[in-house]
Amino acid sequence: MPASPAYGITFHMKRNIIPHYRFGAVAAAIAVNEQTLRNWLYRGKDLDLFTDRQPGGWRSFEERDVWVLALVVEFMRYGANINEAVDAARQAMHVGRNARTLEGVPGHLYAAPHPDGWVVNEDKNLVLTTSGSRSALEIPMRQVLFDAVRRLSAS
Repeated sequence: MPASPAYGITFHMKRNIIPHYRFGAVAAAIAVNEQTLRNWLYRGKDLDLFTDRQPGGWRSFEERDVWVLALVVEFMRYGANINEAVDAARQAMHVGRNARTLEGVPGHLYAAPHPDGWVVNEDKNLVLTTSGSRSALEIPMRQVLFDAVRRLSAS
């Protein structure tokens, strides 16, 4: 498969093929401009993604990085700051699913701000707000992730 400007391939030791995506394609996939993404990566040291910077200085991203970033954008839409959004997105990606695939992704997650960060769960009844009420935000997780994948494929 030839590499396009937005797409590269890395061969893993076990002969698994892991697609990597370039900076501009990822920014388009999560619907933010490149400068915003650059600021998040350089200023927010807590924005620790799965893929490391290449030796030549170029940044590439695996799909699971794109999924975390897409959820970061969604949590920020609901009022989380960048550090809270990263933490909530990481929680969301580890709620009962494989971090390498979208297998087991629930249609919706529920989240609420809390003094210690955001609480994220598949069960609405387990998410309490700061005041102790059960009025959690509904995050359309499957739709957010599939939209990011669709935009990534189109770039």
